Amino acid sequence: MGRAPCCQKLGLKQGKWTEEEDDILASYIAQHGEGSWRSLPKNAGLLRCGKSCRLRWVNYLRDGVKRGSFSKEEDDLIVKLHATIGKRWSLIASHLPGRTDNEIKNYWKSHLSRQFHGLWRMYTESNITKTVDMNKLFATRKRRGGRAPGQSPRSNMKKQPVPGPTKAQDGSSPIGAT
Repeated sequence: MGRAPCCQKLGLKQGKWTEEEDDILASYIAQHGEGSWRSLPKNAGLLRCGKSCRLRWVNYLRDGVKRGSFSKEEDDLIVKLHATIGKRWSLIASHLPGRTDNEIKNYWKSHLSRQFHGLWRMYTESNITKTVDMNKLFATRKRRGGRAPGQSPRSNMKKQPVPGPTKAQDGSSPIGAT
């Protein structure tokens, strides 16, 4: 038994939002506030799913949402917080006002993890310069499959033949034979 679907997908618009739809959503939320996202599209007169309305509001239209490129300070803070608390994007977003957890997660996966993986990074903490080895940061995390660093591929591993049971010369059972 699962949760009921959020909406009937038939007859709903998908894809890019128009300015008119953005205006309708923003004015409805300004008048009625954030409430039931499932009933909002019908009440506001939008042909969208409630989840789509919620994501559009939270990630784009809400006041205080900061869009655009990340600053150097934000990059450093994201890397530092990721090293300490892991992939808890909503907690990281709480330290970066105006940034959404989804935006930070996407930025980490598309830019920062590739840029900083395996590199040394310098951080300044209260006028003390501290060197952080990114390899050690990633090594402390629990691996989820794949090879460990330095492990040879499976194709290069040679299987040793397993000796089978041998017959005793005198016809007795091989169990007692050594």
